[in-house]
Amino acid sequence: ARMQYSFKDKYLVTAAIRADGSSRFGADSKYGYFPSASLGWNIDQENFMQNQRVISSMKLRGSYGLTGNFQIDNYAYQSLLGPSNYVFGGQGSTSLYSGLYQQTPGNDQLGWEKTSAFNLGLDIGIFKERLHATIDAYTNNTSDLLLSVPVPQSSGYSTNLTNIGKVNNKGLEISLFGDNQIGQFHLSNSANISFNRNKVLDLGGANSIIKQANGVIYFLTEVGKPIGNYYTLVQDGIYKSEAELNDPAIPKVAGAKVGDMKFED
Repeated sequence: ARMQYSFKDKYLVTAAIRADGSSRFGADSKYGYFPSASLGWNIDQENFMQNQRVISSMKLRGSYGLTGNFQIDNYAYQSLLGPSNYVFGGQGSTSLYSGLYQQTPGNDQLGWEKTSAFNLGLDIGIFKERLHATIDAYTNNTSDLLLSVPVPQSSGYSTNLTNIGKVNNKGLEISLFGDNQIGQFHLSNSANISFNRNKVLDLGGANSIIKQANGVIYFLTEVGKPIGNYYTLVQDGIYKSEAELNDPAIPKVAGAKVGDMKFED
């Protein structure tokens, strides 16, 4: 549902609400409801702007709304089965059988990841729109993140997909566009720059989550810092000789040899 209103083409109001449903979530969390509202003010239409010739257009805007994210695998909330083999029989007589086992723990409470977004913007054109600028400042808070959280190995699983934590993104975006005609020569040019700062605000009581990727690369998500930082061993050159390999004061990985990477710890 959406409502739009314009008063004398000066003051603009838009309000909307949408309901989204996804079968990727459990029955009790299938639907999410996302309202939004925005205000606009065409300042160039005001009487006090009519006697100047520099600013050809100027619009101030502000908006706030909720959006949802459902980008997870199909059936991720369910306990899925995977194939596995099992050996029956004792010494001298064994047989291999195919079977199934519970591959994922499932989460019936898994629901929408939500982002509340606030945006303040200014559009301005000068010299009959020969130069146009757009400036936007925003802050977004994402809660109930869809994250695979490490769980104790004694549970039989390594991770569990759940809604957890809160992350903030805030930034500034600036775009410039020029359009000039010099005789038969037409020149158009544009430029833009953006800044974004990401910060983890909450991880459901945990201080950090470490996730392994590709066997050797780790990512660290920690409260108070950006999400998904690289978390790796600190390299300290290479082993240059057998003497370094035999030096007990130098930390080493089992099986290391001359030419291999050396680490601080």
